[in-house]
Amino acid sequence: RMLQAKVLVDRQTHTHQQWASRVIENVADMVAIVGRDGIIKFVSPSIEQIGGYAPQELVGRSYLEFVHPDEHAEALSELEQILHTKDSVRVAEKRFLHKDGRWVRLDAIAKNAIDDPSIGGIILNARDISEYTRTQEQDRIQASLLKTQQETSLDALLIVGENQKIISYNQQFIDMFGISAQLVSARVDEPVLQSVVAQAENPEEFLARVRYLYEHRELKSREEILLK
Repeated sequence: RMLQAKVLVDRQTHTHQQWASRVIENVADMVAIVGRDGIIKFVSPSIEQIGGYAPQELVGRSYLEFVHPDEHAEALSELEQILHTKDSVRVAEKRFLHKDGRWVRLDAIAKNAIDDPSIGGIILNARDISEYTRTQEQDRIQASLLKTQQETSLDALLIVGENQKIISYNQQFIDMFGISAQLVSARVDEPVLQSVVAQAENPEEFLARVRYLYEHRELKSREEILLK
């Protein structure tokens, strides 16, 4: 009976290992196991998609070979910290050397599993965020350029979204209509419109025109506003 029970447990363990292996082989994220000395003991097939390497090209090599030189000291410090805390988890971003020579930015989660006899190392789970980071940087640059254009423009600019919330404005708009920066920074257009309308010779006509444009977003309009 004991032998039958052991065989059953062994079969179940083998089944679980097969299941885990299939899961790892099919995930897009890279899964790796790094030893206490920083040597790569295992890496999932997804490394080929992320880094261009076959798994066997990385196993047996130090993970520092693939970390950007500027981040070596930080990576070593993080390794020491995670090794000294059982079951600890750390999250970090690192530049990883792609086989073609470029640097890929990875978002990684590391878990200390040194004391787990079935693992005996640090589990790394990482995904490529290069495109996301690149998009963020492009958005930041475009926003900076737009802000510069707004502030150097001789035109007064007020940008309002479809929910009548103020998206952006420039200093010229505040100066031209003598509106307080605090009023505009609240990002609600109605008080700002009322402040502008109060200076118009024909306030109701102007306000009706603005609201008409709000309701007909496909239209464009050029108006001359006579101020008091």
